[in-house]
Amino acid sequence: MKLLLLVLLLTATVYGQDKIIKKLEKELNQSLPVLVYENSIQPDNQKLKTIYSRTIDSVIIGHSYAGEFVNVSNTDQRTPFSNAYLTDFVSKNDFFLFRSWIIDSMARDCIIYGFRDREDRIEWLDLSKEEKKRFKKAKRNPQHGIHGDYIPFELEHSNYDWSKKLDYNDPELIPLLIDLYLTPQERFRGNKSIDYRKIGFQLGATGVHNFDASRVPIFVDAHYSEDATVHFFDQFAVMSILNDFIYLDHPITKIEPFMASAYCLWKSEQLNKQLDLDKFEVKCRLPKVEEVLSNPNYFQGESIEIYDHTKEWQITNNEFREFSEYTLDSVCREYLYINTDDHKLALELLQTEASYFFSESYSEYLTLDPSDRDFNRMKFHWNVNKEINWRKYGYSGPDSLVRLLGLDSILFQYQWLNAKSQSINGELKIHQVMGAGGQLISGLELILGKMDPFGNMIGKDLTLDGWIGTKSGYGTRSHSNLRRFIISDYAFIPQPKNISSDDSIADITYEQALAYYNWKFRIDKFQEGDDWQQFVFPTEEEFERIKRGESIVHPAEEIEYDSPVFRMVVELIPKN
Repeated sequence: MKLLLLVLLLTATVYGQDKIIKKLEKELNQSLPVLVYENSIQPDNQKLKTIYSRTIDSVIIGHSYAGEFVNVSNTDQRTPFSNAYLTDFVSKNDFFLFRSWIIDSMARDCIIYGFRDREDRIEWLDLSKEEKKRFKKAKRNPQHGIHGDYIPFELEHSNYDWSKKLDYNDPELIPLLIDLYLTPQERFRGNKSIDYRKIGFQLGATGVHNFDASRVPIFVDAHYSEDATVHFFDQFAVMSILNDFIYLDHPITKIEPFMASAYCLWKSEQLNKQLDLDKFEVKCRLPKVEEVLSNPNYFQGESIEIYDHTKEWQITNNEFREFSEYTLDSVCREYLYINTDDHKLALELLQTEASYFFSESYSEYLTLDPSDRDFNRMKFHWNVNKEINWRKYGYSGPDSLVRLLGLDSILFQYQWLNAKSQSINGELKIHQVMGAGGQLISGLELILGKMDPFGNMIGKDLTLDGWIGTKSGYGTRSHSNLRRFIISDYAFIPQPKNISSDDSIADITYEQALAYYNWKFRIDKFQEGDDWQQFVFPTEEEFERIKRGESIVHPAEEIEYDSPVFRMVVELIPKN
């Protein structure tokens, strides 16, 4: 009878786990094979690599086996009732969902602690109606919090109200979120983007995502493929710049091992919340070496398909004439904007849609002042969709202004990202000094990035993201001056009237061609699904071949992953 009960109990347990595994597979959108250990297989020590900090010499931050992150220090004992399952490789899409969750969490922190009104803050938290009423009526304490209107301790540790949608373009929220973005000086072509140096995840502390030095950096630093990049606009430079947008179904690369561990911790939390199991806890972790050995599924790299650049790199006279007309139009708008006496008339040349704008200096919305022309010119783009009414400005047309200015050629100015130089690292080293009490204190010695022959910095100004109090090595390569890698360049373009109207290949210089490519193929306007190879530009030798009417086809290429990839082991652990 006892044996029968034991068999029934084991059968029920296995059946219960099968149901849980089906739920897990649905949540992860993949099948989960059971790990089968082959004790007879021995590790190949040549494939086991020690990973050192990229900023601090001699600090070990993880390990990999055959190009896959592994945990060599995991000594957890599995109970007889816990099963382990191995996932597929974590993709960019998977990892970027994690990153977006962290950004969204940090944004909600900014909102909760940024709103002056207590009721506005409370609405962003997952509280019952009774809790909301109680906290709204709590007495004010001028010694705590923002403007004396503090958030009670219990409220600080509440969950976010994830049902409340976050609109990053909401005029009411922008002043509270502005610290998450790059400073205006560091933005490429003025586009707002998240400052990845501020994004972090605090291991072991659920719901705490702040800007302090103890968080784990989590944003991918895509720019460290210096050896692969041959020139500023080749395939590797473009892939580096567009890392977040291409090959999203491929395994995530260019991350550190502690980032992979942070993802596993986050995924454990998410799965436990979603499944809400009574008898089991879900634990995600990096695999051990023997688990990788028993379930080999190695990825060597990714493929770049064969690509014919001929049509994109050929520039006809008609195409170059269109570019010249656009450049001339911009020059004319610049002249009219500066020399028109009427402030409101000058403002019509800019793309202003409202009578107010957000000022990052004041962190609030200000009324648009037409007389503040210099500021408005920096703030807004030209309104190129609206044609110039020349007579309102005192001219019969662009030709009269060209004659007045005596223009032989037109200056076209543009910006491009220097991903090749951005990949060059400086170093951060640990050094020790004797403290007042006779104890050795670990500190940091900064060695700046590399210099060019003229003494100009070309590499990274490294700063330490994270902490090294216990030599954990959470420091990642970071820039204290992203602006250096935004290159301003220019080229002189002939006037439209001096360019033929035909489809023959234009006789232009390489510098003029690069200006045209950067105008025609705007990498900052890339959208998911676009062909990323259109932003690859020729070398000077390749451009001369194009001018001679030759075709240029880049062959298919296999590129190895430049950092380890990772899978997760998902364990079911019985609750006590």
